[in-house]
Amino acid sequence: MQGTRCEPFQSDMKVKIQRGGDVRFYYPDVQVACEEETDRYYNERPCLIVEVLSDSTQRTDRTEKLMAYQTIEYLQEYALLSQDSPYLEVYRRRTAWQRESFSEKQSVTLESIDLTLVVEALYS
Repeated sequence: MQGTRCEPFQSDMKVKIQRGGDVRFYYPDVQVACEEETDRYYNERPCLIVEVLSDSTQRTDRTEKLMAYQTIEYLQEYALLSQDSPYLEVYRRRTAWQRESFSEKQSVTLESIDLTLVVEALYS
């Protein structure tokens, strides 16, 4: 992310979630961290997480991961991108994690990284 401290990571970087003695690690498809991260294998402070939905992962992405990611203090947005058609769902902390849906020609702003784009541009 040019001009910012934010850094994107692909699916080989884990996210660590710790609630009490329960520690879990997930591999999101994309994450962006704007806070300094100190571990080279996982992040604890992403501001944006993006998952690409598939038939085999969408149930976990919409339930288990959604609930787990909401506990990350620094997370501002969780985005779910359809694998098959131009469709994006965004959950934002500032709206109490209410789902917002965007399709093909609609413009969406990922507030956490100050990026506005048309949904279909994600599929180019």
